[in-house]
Amino acid sequence: MFKLTLLLTLFITQLFATSAGFKVCNKKFSDSNSIENNYLSVPISKATRVGYSAYYNSSFMSKYDPFLGLYTVKNQKKFEFPFELDGVCNKEVALIDGKVIQSGKVLTKQVGLNYLATFSVKLKAPSIISTVCCNLNALVTSRGLIQKAYLENFLKMKKVVYAEAGFRVKDYKSKVIVTSVTPFMKNLDVKIDDHILTLDSLKILNSNTLMKQILFAKINSTHTFKIKRNKKIKTIKIKYDKRYGGGLIPDTYFEKLGVLFNRDLSVKKVGSNKLFTGLVKGDKLKEINFKKVYTFKNIREEIATSSEMIKLLFDRKGFTFFISIDLDKLLNK
Repeated sequence: MFKLTLLLTLFITQLFATSAGFKVCNKKFSDSNSIENNYLSVPISKATRVGYSAYYNSSFMSKYDPFLGLYTVKNQKKFEFPFELDGVCNKEVALIDGKVIQSGKVLTKQVGLNYLATFSVKLKAPSIISTVCCNLNALVTSRGLIQKAYLENFLKMKKVVYAEAGFRVKDYKSKVIVTSVTPFMKNLDVKIDDHILTLDSLKILNSNTLMKQILFAKINSTHTFKIKRNKKIKTIKIKYDKRYGGGLIPDTYFEKLGVLFNRDLSVKKVGSNKLFTGLVKGDKLKEINFKKVYTFKNIREEIATSSEMIKLLFDRKGFTFFISIDLDKLLNK
């Protein structure tokens, strides 16, 4: 009976201490003016704030990540007690915005640029996920949580660039499985449904770990992968490219060739690549290799199976036309 009473007392004490801790963090968030004009900018040092915006504003942003929407700004108000990104604390976290405190837990971790982390309570953006020690755990956006590892990597980068291994993955039955492969990287020996086993001797157990290892690496660096394909294990080397799409930027692999699509697959932007001469903004992609496409995911999957030629069917106000891409000429020019 005594032990039960003691445990109950300790639990209640910890509960009140945790609640009090989050109240302090919430007050700190409010006092630091971390939300101004609906912009989120959290002080992480006496000189710098980190924030989120879907759009770049050159008038006050020092550095901007067009993929994740992260930015830095000078901490002109010199808040004396910034939020820390590091530090040891218990695992309890809460969403705070200076007014509301919502305790919860991270349900799924961030997987690269396209899939932000999810939380156990309804998100209220802009806000942050804080530990009870007032460590910054994640920025809360309308798309999900941008987690600490991506914040730290962004702050380290002088120029915002991410590495590209040429494929996308998903978690399936405790395996990391390839879902699409770009045809625009030379000598890339990766296929849909390959099981990624290791990367540079690191055992790959989930897609969030794999994507961090790839994205945060140096462009043009070469890495060793062990994969399982049709019950056979093979080792391959991949020279990383520069990542062109993902997150707030469309991710179809065509971004490397200068073409960006809107969500409805109408053309958003056409670069100077001669392959797309005649293509104009507003043209709508209807088919790839005679198969209908409706989403970015469809595009990635369909071009992944192309080995020699990609045939793109576009529609321009009822007028349809093809654009053909000879992969051999493209990769060996």
